Amino acid sequence: MIGGAALLAAWAALAGAPEFTDPSFKGTPFPFDHRAIPAAYHGTWARTPADCRRAGQRLRITRTTLNDRRIAEVNGYSDHPAIFVRLRHARNRGLGIGLDISLDGQWLRRSDGFGSEPVLLHRCPR
Repeated sequence: MIGGAALLAAWAALAGAPEFTDPSFKGTPFPFDHRAIPAAYHGTWARTPADCRRAGQRLRITRTTLNDRRIAEVNGYSDHPAIFVRLRHARNRGLGIGLDISLDGQWLRRSDGFGSEPVLLHRCPR
């Protein structure tokens, strides 16, 4: 069985992820050739175990949606294995959300744009 870190490293290599050795490039986005959220992120996420059972308190991620909202595009980040997801939004070009998954795949840091505090979520049981 492949470990989480090895699986994410293999995914990054297959996605054509560049290697950023210069610290000034930390946090630099780069485009993917597809419009799907990587499988490592799929599932239900919440702040607490009790929130896993509360519809308004959890984040559900699928290949093409975040909480049933369709995505417009997915970009990678130089801070692997982070991604930046842009949602379709009627009033502007899209709402962007940063997602950074832990190497063991059990924690997710969600950032809703510049200036907002990141939220730490854990993976809910299936």
